Amino acid sequence: MPISTETSGLSPLRRFRGMCQSIEEDERQGDRGTYKVIVFKFTDLEVLESVSPYPFPTAEIQISHSDRSETRWAAMGDSIRRLLGPEDGADAMVLEGKRQEWAMLPSPTRRPEDPENPRGAWVTADTDCWQVVAIEGAAEAAQDLTEYLCELADGKTEVDFHAKALGDSRVMADPKTIEAITERKLVPALVEAKLLTRDAEGILHKA
Repeated sequence: MPISTETSGLSPLRRFRGMCQSIEEDERQGDRGTYKVIVFKFTDLEVLESVSPYPFPTAEIQISHSDRSETRWAAMGDSIRRLLGPEDGADAMVLEGKRQEWAMLPSPTRRPEDPENPRGAWVTADTDCWQVVAIEGAAEAAQDLTEYLCELADGKTEVDFHAKALGDSRVMADPKTIEAITERKLVPALVEAKLLTRDAEGILHKA
C-alpha cells in the first residue's frame, strides 16, 4: 500500500529547522466528540523542504493527541524518545524553547482502508508523520544505528535492504545514513568492517 503524504495541520512544510517558541493544547469538536490537538509554534524558521513556496518566518504544526500506538502522536513521541531517551523524552513539552529540526517521515499508523468510509475496515500502513530528527543542545541518547542496520540487512539482497531501510522511520531520521544508502556506500562499508557478509546468491548476513 502506498505511503500517505497527508500532512497534519495542512502545512506545506515537509522538513524545517526552527525555534519551538511555545506548545499549546486546543480542544476541538469532531464527529466523534471532543478531541485534543497539540499546537507547536515555531519562529526563526529555516525551510528545508516544502511542497509549495513558504516564505514565512513562523509556522504552526498541529498534531491530534492520542494515547494509542500507531498514530501520528505516537510517531512524534517515539522520535523524541529516540533523541532524548525514554525519561527525558517522555513529555513533548521538553521541546519548548529549543531550536530543532522536524521532518515528515513514514511511520505505521492505523487508518480506514477506504478513506471515503471511516466506519469500515481499518488497516495499519505507513503514513508520513511529523517527527523530530534533531534537537539543539540535546545529549542524544539514540543508539548506534550500526547494529540495527545489520539486523535489517540480514537475509536480504542489497536492493531489498535499501528498500526496507528507506522506509524505516529510525533510519530516515539519520541524514548521514540516508546519504550512505543513496550513494551505495553503506553495504560495502559494513562488509569491509566485517559486520555483514554476502553469500554466493548475493544475500546479506549479519556477521
